[in-house]
Amino acid sequence: MIRTVLRPVALAAIVAVVATPSSAQTQESAPAPAWAPRLDSLVMSELARTKTPGAQVAVAFDGRVILSRGYGVADIETGRALTPQTLF
Repeated sequence: MIRTVLRPVALAAIVAVVATPSSAQTQESAPAPAWAPRLDSLVMSELARTKTPGAQVAVAFDGRVILSRGYGVADIETGRALTPQTLF
């Protein structure tokens, strides 16, 4: 059940790009939420399933970013990693 419910959320998060310096600084100082490994797994599964090279994911709650991560690569030719600060 949780996988079915979270899949649309994960896909929506992949599409949503949040890249602001303040949110990145906030995330670096805060510990990762307990559910972050599960989100990492879901995102990586979807990237593999859809053959998508990379994505940025940000999760906001109550008006603040609580998680901001980059997954995969920003450039498939060089293999440069995608980060929360990568510009599209």
